[in-house]
Amino acid sequence: MNLIVVKLIAAHLIAWGRTQRRDWLPGGESSLGRALAGVGVYAAVALLLIAMGHRPTDWGTILWLVGTTSAVRLVLDVVCGRYLRHSWSNLIALQAADVMLICALTAMAFDSRAFASAVTAALNSPETYGVVAAYAASLWLGGALVRLVTSLLPERTKEERIGMEGAGSIIGILERLLVTSFVLFWPAYGAAAIGLIFSAKSIARFPEMGKKDGTHFAEYYLVGTLTSLAVAIGSGMIARTYLL
Repeated sequence: MNLIVVKLIAAHLIAWGRTQRRDWLPGGESSLGRALAGVGVYAAVALLLIAMGHRPTDWGTILWLVGTTSAVRLVLDVVCGRYLRHSWSNLIALQAADVMLICALTAMAFDSRAFASAVTAALNSPETYGVVAAYAASLWLGGALVRLVTSLLPERTKEERIGMEGAGSIIGILERLLVTSFVLFWPAYGAAAIGLIFSAKSIARFPEMGKKDGTHFAEYYLVGTLTSLAVAIGSGMIARTYLL
């Protein structure tokens, strides 16, 4: 079952990257035609990947699973594409929802009783809601706080507004996602992971900070990064202290 989940997720990412990736770029718009094309590519790639080395006796379940995940994926993509603002944070949330639905439907298809028991246990556990709240605070509240704090600084010049548009936002989301995950689940490696993330960002931004007039950019970068890390670490530590 685990291998099938991996193949379905790979098929989803391939299909989305081939047919719908540009919809979420700045100025892009979702369309039903591209969503349908994405479903077709997803189903074809999923069946092809699963056929590679899988037992033919399971094909009834496989066909039901591919059909169900295709339908759910189509509905989610159409609804989110029409009603959600096309931003990096919403894009990551949409992809996470697609992956979680694929995992849930696969578990339901192959072991419905175990899946039902796991869902019931998760819904009855306060730890589940604590972890969800920690990620929500880290990802969305953290992003809002970073924008608020950096808005108090002097406005950046045109020369300092370099790089891909929107890349800073997605880097911040991934940064907080990784840091909160390490603090929650792997605290022994949390300090090393945070140091590695900060070092990688510093190396990527070093050319801008090394310029003659890069002091303003360096301070702006440090304020935003430290605010982002503080929210991610704080969210993870609060949830771990009181819930885990």
